Amino acid sequence: MTQLRFINLGTQRRKLTARYLPAALVGGLLVTSLCAVGCSSKDDGSSEETGGTGASGGSAGNSSGGTGAAGSAGMGGSAGATAGAGGDAGTAGAAGNAGSGGVGAAGGAAGSGGVGGSAGAGGTGGGTSVDLVDVTIQADVLLANNYGLQLDPLFRSIFSAGSQTSRLKLFARFCTDAACNDPVALVPITVPGANGQGYYVFSTASTTGGGFAKTVSIPQAPVGTYYLQIVGDSEASETWGKGTCSSVSDCPGDADVVQMDGYQIQHTGVGSGDNPSPYANQITITGAGDSQTLSGTQYLGHIHVGGEEIWTPAPADSGTLVAAMSNAADDARNYIGLIDLADASATPGGTSSSSYTLQKNGSDFPGDVCALIPGGGSLYAIAVDSSGANVFELSGTTGLQVSDTPIVTIAPTDPNNANTYPWPCRGVYAEKGGKKHLYLVQFKGAGALDTSGPHPFYYVNVTDGTATTPLDSYSNWAWRDIAIDSTASRLVAVDMNWSKDSLNQGVGFNRLVPISLNSDGSPGAVGTVVTTDVKSDNQCGSTNHWPSGLTMHQVGGSERLLVGHDRGVAVYDPSNLSKAQDLDLLSFGNLFSQVAASPDGNTLYALPQCKADNSKHNWTLPYGASTEAADKNLVAILDPSGSSLAVKNTSIDVNGDGTNDHGIDLDYYRIKNYIRSFDTTMSIPPVVYTGPRIAVGNSMLFVRGTGIQGNGGGSISSSGLGQVQDIGFFDLATGDGVVFDQYMPFFDGLSSNAGAGPGIWGYDVRPGQESSVGALYYIP
Repeated sequence: MTQLRFINLGTQRRKLTARYLPAALVGGLLVTSLCAVGCSSKDDGSSEETGGTGASGGSAGNSSGGTGAAGSAGMGGSAGATAGAGGDAGTAGAAGNAGSGGVGAAGGAAGSGGVGGSAGAGGTGGGTSVDLVDVTIQADVLLANNYGLQLDPLFRSIFSAGSQTSRLKLFARFCTDAACNDPVALVPITVPGANGQGYYVFSTASTTGGGFAKTVSIPQAPVGTYYLQIVGDSEASETWGKGTCSSVSDCPGDADVVQMDGYQIQHTGVGSGDNPSPYANQITITGAGDSQTLSGTQYLGHIHVGGEEIWTPAPADSGTLVAAMSNAADDARNYIGLIDLADASATPGGTSSSSYTLQKNGSDFPGDVCALIPGGGSLYAIAVDSSGANVFELSGTTGLQVSDTPIVTIAPTDPNNANTYPWPCRGVYAEKGGKKHLYLVQFKGAGALDTSGPHPFYYVNVTDGTATTPLDSYSNWAWRDIAIDSTASRLVAVDMNWSKDSLNQGVGFNRLVPISLNSDGSPGAVGTVVTTDVKSDNQCGSTNHWPSGLTMHQVGGSERLLVGHDRGVAVYDPSNLSKAQDLDLLSFGNLFSQVAASPDGNTLYALPQCKADNSKHNWTLPYGASTEAADKNLVAILDPSGSSLAVKNTSIDVNGDGTNDHGIDLDYYRIKNYIRSFDTTMSIPPVVYTGPRIAVGNSMLFVRGTGIQGNGGGSISSSGLGQVQDIGFFDLATGDGVVFDQYMPFFDGLSSNAGAGPGIWGYDVRPGQESSVGALYYIP
């Protein structure tokens, strides 16, 4: 057939640009909470007015300023040729004016005004790379109207509490570029009526842009043509420990208010896309004594939030991620997305041009792809439509479809009864007797059904293109995973302790079911079933049961069967199914639903379905005046090289408490801690996974959740990852989840907004469309 390739021309996600939160956070209906019309020129009724941040004096040889007499202030040390410990600004007398700080390389403090005195002019902040001269630049300043409505409702009241984000010290940044990415000087702005700490509560504009603008003065500037941007250093930023403006390198700080272009009313929606761009005035200073007035009103309308604590790029990876998926615009899960991981951070969303819609007999496949099973250089896609379960061959090196003719189609017992459709979505591959074989078990959705009807087991002779359903007498069992030994002589299936047969027989533990293989690769009889002493009945607060994982892997040079269960991973000798070890992993999570190997096989990753109990760990987050227990949900990193399976020694410390955690953080503790670092009462995201599965690459681990599957019609649910939809990317070196598209919780919220808008921080495979990922596979 002619290979079809799908080129994604859908809605693209926002470009990676500097992020700013719209500022006063209290516009529109919030205005009255800040200040009544006709605000006083002094905050809190203070009679003392303090100068802003200034520069230290010059070289160490400069002397300190003297103490001012009544009526005049002492002057600070003058600047030297090189940076040094400068002189302090003079302290004003009872009625005097404050002395000015000297101009130097490191920012110092301006003198404090005496009782009734006016604020002193601070010197230039540290990092200044241009000379400044005394000037007078006047500007009328107002806060924007309705900017608070851009914030997610969860955070509006916290940011606006006590008017902290409208109580500001003003600074002028002089930059060489219009975007102010290259600031060269920072000058404190004189604000008449500022309180004793230098803050002033600025008024908010009316709905027409007018209001009680405050006239302020910029006392210094560099000679030449530069871009001037006004920055409001907020009391909120200082209160929350997010920095105060003292140099070009740290201004604005997080939660500081930045100037925007003209008057804008922002009230059309919530999210980063509604945030207007910051702005800077182009200005030319001819020399000392220059006097200018900026034209019109200068509006402050952004709160700058850096995000560097949570915006970590996806590490470089030379592999390709294959994602079988659908989205809300489709009838079924039929899209094979190929993600080039080499540029995952440069293109945070979308797939390569080689991606395509799965084909069946020359047409788009009208069904669900629920599994990708590797073997013999191929990748076998298990896909269900109205005709039954189809097996397609894909290339194991490119992910492209080899043939649009199914190898075999397993028909339902009754096409009119959804309960009789085969869903053989877990399986293994083997070559035996000169032919290729697939051995599959029934697994629909998240695997919560307590039976394996209509069939528990499927045997596909890939070479001959045939399929049979032996062992149907076990249909009341819930075989939820299957493994094969390295000699292809035996299969082992695991039955859940909550299966219908287990309950009927009064068996309270998982059972291992050995199935012999004949010389031609066909399945033989079931051997002696082994009842284990482990179970998988932790429901994670749900009404459903969740299945545990099963895999075959070398441990200490010997082949071992690994069984996930409520408390960890048990290790068995596959020859006789005797238990050799039980590794407790309760400090990572509960109910280990999958054990996956790294591409080189040297590391194993055990995936918990449920979070760890608080009694098993000491992670906390600040909450109010105290702390609260934090969710801990780690993929355990395991070392199979020793004589027994062990937790691998790593340098990963997710919560930064000095104790290495040796796990991959599914719960994004970093985002939660970031939010609480602003205010300890802020809402944090409840990261919940539904039936997660993982694929492991060279530098990243990938997580998907299960959607609700159909049989070729109806709607498809979201991926089961919530905010992390469509796919979670996790850095194997740091243990952190990758946060894409410069997600900002205060703007974008804590929900996926139907998977297509603000609130997503995972990898958005088909940008702008709600998607459900059926299976993942990593090609090195």
